[in-house]
Amino acid sequence: MARWDATIKYSGNLWSEPNVTPEVRDAMKEVREFAQSLIESRTPVDTGEMRSRWQVSTGDRLLSIINPTYYAGFVEFGTRRMAARNCLTGALPAIEKRFTELVLEKVTAKYGSGDSKRSSSKLASMMVGAKRGLIYQKNKMYSKV
Repeated sequence: MARWDATIKYSGNLWSEPNVTPEVRDAMKEVREFAQSLIESRTPVDTGEMRSRWQVSTGDRLLSIINPTYYAGFVEFGTRRMAARNCLTGALPAIEKRFTELVLEKVTAKYGSGDSKRSSSKLASMMVGAKRGLIYQKNKMYSKV
């Protein structure tokens, strides 16, 4: 049985210790829900098994996406007889954009829109990390021996 995994690792100023706030953690939780629904909606349906088995979880700076269906890698990347469907890889830019929007929205709600010197410097410092947020790690295929 094969398993297909992808990991999105966030980095930058956003994740330095004073910036990891409840707002950033809330944004991670919300982007997890957004990613789950977006990836499921992009997955083609024959029996519905692959669509129902997507698992998206968050960790410290990580968004892990797993589909244990044995043929998920073939659907995602294609074969010589079948075109790639890009269920996950096609969704990554939208996931990155949504995460940036959520962080900006939550930080602005807490610290203000940048009218005062303190709030604008805090917001600018945090958003540098969000703008460079995603490092796409190579997708992997694992097989049980």
